[in-house]
Amino acid sequence: MYYMLLIIKNNFLFYIKNYDILMDIQTVETSSSYGWIIAIVIFIILLIIIIVLIFFFFPFTTLPGPGTVGLRGSCNTTANCQAGLTCSGGICLANIGSACTTVADCVPGATGCVNSVCVSQPLSGIGGPPPCMSGLVVDNGVCKVPIGGRCTQLSDCVSTASGCVNNTCVRITNGLNSTCNSSTPCSSGFTCDNGLCKISNMSPIACMNNSQCVSGSVCNNGTCMFTSSNHCHSCSSSDSSSSSSSSNTSSNNKSSSNNKSSYTSWKKGNSTYKTDYFKNKMKKH
Repeated sequence: MYYMLLIIKNNFLFYIKNYDILMDIQTVETSSSYGWIIAIVIFIILLIIIIVLIFFFFPFTTLPGPGTVGLRGSCNTTANCQAGLTCSGGICLANIGSACTTVADCVPGATGCVNSVCVSQPLSGIGGPPPCMSGLVVDNGVCKVPIGGRCTQLSDCVSTASGCVNNTCVRITNGLNSTCNSSTPCSSGFTCDNGLCKISNMSPIACMNNSQCVSGSVCNNGTCMFTSSNHCHSCSSSDSSSSSSSSNTSSNNKSSSNNKSSYTSWKKGNSTYKTDYFKNKMKKH
């Protein structure tokens, strides 16, 4: 830009100094007053060109007025920002306690945007009140792990999750307590139990209470498993059957023994009867 203006200036001075010579070369005979008019016109044209170039390369910017810039608008000082905002890094940001949409709307030092307000409380982990640590989201007023996040049990996950599978919060189509039948089976890790999908025995899906497990199993340290009493319930039936069978056998043996004793008594009685009969008959003869 500087060199361009310098060239224009030198050309203009050269033209003025050598005007008479140029006029002679062109063999144009003019009066001195007419020559000055031409020089003035040329000067005005050059001035206009210079002004246009200045506006083109150095545009004037309008400074914002006091209190006119809204959230995340450009600013020079805090005075440019609206009430409740602070100019930080050339951007108007919300102060602690001011309205926001995300934590990015808040001034540095804010830990979160809770209930649409910038806050600076310490960050909470799973199950704590907002604001939450990185990787967690607010679910029903509590910090929870989103779908796809790392978990240790289902209670760590957001309410829309239906399982904590391989330490990951997942949303299963036919998961816990979903309606099921022969044509609509449960997803892997679940068993259709009385028309509802329940967590299968020893399933990798974490449980929170016994009601989530398939019938006959309990939730033990986050895993549905059969208890020894439930698992051996058939054993008791078997033992009962064996006892009943033994009792019946004993009864039958006793009955058989009684029958044998009766038969022996009958046989002895019959023999005695026969002996007495022959003795009486011999006396008569």
